Amino acid sequence: MASEPNLLNRITITVEANNLQVAKKVLHGSLLNQANINKLFNSYFDEYNIHQDISLEILTLNLGEISFHNFNLLFPNRLKVALNKALRQYHINNHREEIILNEPIPAKFNDETSLSGDNHLIDAENFIYFLYQKDPQFNLMEVITDNKNSNIKIEPLINQLMQIGNKSASLLAKSCLSEHGLQRLLAIRQPALLQAISRRLSERRNRSQYQEEPIYSEQLILNALEYIQRYNIQNIPKPDKKIILRITAKLNNLALNPKSIIELFRQAVIANNPLLNEWLEQFWQIESIAQLCKKHLSIQQYKNLINLFNDGNQPAKEQFSQQITSANWIITEIFRSLSTEHHKNLPKLNQHQLSLISTAIQQGEIETQNILQLFQHPALYDQTDTAWLVPLWQLAPVSQICKKHLSVEKYQHLSAHFIAKQEDKNESGKKSIITSKPVLLPEHRLPRQVNNAGILILWPMLPVLFNQLGLLEEQKFIHRQAQFSAVNLLDYLIWETEEIPTERKILNNVLCGLMADENSESIPIEPEKQLITTQWLDAIITQLPSWKKLSRNNVRQLFLQRPGELRFNEQEINITIQHQPFDALLTDWPWPLNIAKLPWLDRPLRIDWQNI
Repeated sequence: MASEPNLLNRITITVEANNLQVAKKVLHGSLLNQANINKLFNSYFDEYNIHQDISLEILTLNLGEISFHNFNLLFPNRLKVALNKALRQYHINNHREEIILNEPIPAKFNDETSLSGDNHLIDAENFIYFLYQKDPQFNLMEVITDNKNSNIKIEPLINQLMQIGNKSASLLAKSCLSEHGLQRLLAIRQPALLQAISRRLSERRNRSQYQEEPIYSEQLILNALEYIQRYNIQNIPKPDKKIILRITAKLNNLALNPKSIIELFRQAVIANNPLLNEWLEQFWQIESIAQLCKKHLSIQQYKNLINLFNDGNQPAKEQFSQQITSANWIITEIFRSLSTEHHKNLPKLNQHQLSLISTAIQQGEIETQNILQLFQHPALYDQTDTAWLVPLWQLAPVSQICKKHLSVEKYQHLSAHFIAKQEDKNESGKKSIITSKPVLLPEHRLPRQVNNAGILILWPMLPVLFNQLGLLEEQKFIHRQAQFSAVNLLDYLIWETEEIPTERKILNNVLCGLMADENSESIPIEPEKQLITTQWLDAIITQLPSWKKLSRNNVRQLFLQRPGELRFNEQEINITIQHQPFDALLTDWPWPLNIAKLPWLDRPLRIDWQNI
């Protein structure tokens, strides 16, 4: 065959498409014409150096499903795969000698390929196409995972992957942005392969420098996004919810290197790839990522990101602007009231307004001079109801600003003033406990009935959630308003409703370090925080083997919304949780369910989960 031209009498090409215009573009494109098809066939036979005459009346090749955007890239390789399969079948049917004789090259994968044959190595390009296709024409998983010598056969694949060109590398990057592609990679169970793909996408070719570095599938996702950003690759997959949840879960466990995330967002404004930005916008909704960017990027870069990612989400942008505007308006009103002659019109601030001011201060949206004026205004200390300033003073940005811009004497004076205010507040709190209905109940007296006791099943993960929502710093709540927010978020986590009956707050108050009967205003939860909370619960469900088959509502109804009794004594808090048949799923639970220790509480919670 190599010495004579290939004789093709007629070529019939059938294209099935869900769009007529797309089908016409493919059929009338530069690739599907007789001259080019002849060239592809000649190239195939020349490449494989075949020395036997092959005569076929009809050769039917099914190339499977090919994405329109990648058609020109995938078609030639699919043709090679289909030809390999057809010629092997020809060899079997006609009992001919092996067709491929001289200089055997790695055969393309098909459903008959075996890793046990010396000549049947894994080809990098077909491996990438296998990862990329949602429903691949050939099933490679059994071939790869069942072979005893797979380690030996993986090594050539790794070497090939390090040498692939940018077109194949771009397809590899796209494969890492699909759940089916990642699942196939993980099923192979070859850490060295994950490391090789990571090095290729990050273009760090030196193996020795990174061979000991553990690679998670989530890191491959970030490397893939970096590669796409670096080469401004278009026609990438739409954001995959499962992929987003993978990143969220790994961030919760602090198992991802934040440098990759920060660099992605640093380059986002410069690269301005709209399709890539759809992915980054999803990540931007994760509060811990936004906080990372705020911490490590310049103020201007951070503002550019806010403008970039909130433009596509106008409600979020408007909400952000309203919060900042409201906080500045509140402070302006305070100054206006303090400028009146008798200083009698100081606005009374509620918890929601305090939360707005706290958030704005921490985000750097309140001007330094306004903070200094607020804490130095002489008229302010003539007011009797100024205890609300104490939690604001305790914010790190406030104390840092005052320490930097005020004299040592003035700063020490303010510190002493607010320490005294805090002590007065604490003393007042103690008196109120003595004179009013007791909150911390004596042991064996009046157990509190609660209907959300099952939240204790997630006790080790609560600090992770609160960190992700920006409520903690060094494992402590950043301010009192953060505790109130945590109470509301726990209720949303358990019930997914916005209205919170008072009795549902009792246990949440205790878990968040508040008094059981603390009556706080129920502040509406922002949509992005609702989303973060929901995604966090989804990620937990997927990580726990006992819950994998349960839906989010199943988990809430069967476990989180569980009746129980709450008791207090001076040393600890006791909670008894009613047994239900579904508790059989808790047999191999990954953490203890007899005690809970939360870093912001001064006492442990003793759990009596009956019959487990």
